Amino acid sequence: MYIKVQTRLKADASGKMHYAYYPRLYESYRNSDGRVRQHYLLPLNLDDLPSHKDRNTMCRVLNDMVGSGLAIQFEDTPVYHKALEVYHQLAAKGLLGQVRMTEEKPRTVSGSKPPSRSRGVSTSTGHTPFGVA
Repeated sequence: MYIKVQTRLKADASGKMHYAYYPRLYESYRNSDGRVRQHYLLPLNLDDLPSHKDRNTMCRVLNDMVGSGLAIQFEDTPVYHKALEVYHQLAAKGLLGQVRMTEEKPRTVSGSKPPSRSRGVSTSTGHTPFGVA
């Protein structure tokens, strides 16, 4: 899951234009064709987490909560409390089962050969370029 911020230009009551920011929670997944897609989950109010570092940490904690289930944690930080709040919002909307189902699976391509690991060796002469072994 990750946070994507939508920016809109809005006019206030006096007619002055200003930007409005709407942070939203998304998840990435691969569809049946193997293409990466994004799925909008819910809007976020992140006024209590002003730094990008805290927001990224909240996403990691939330991913752990969703992936391994809600475990008892003894952290008393604003980041943990925000992740717990968002987790409960996802549960209230019934999105937790849907998020768990879209775990990324390793992608396989039938008939493909793994890439060769040898670098710099000429196949015709057996010598390495520039005299480096």
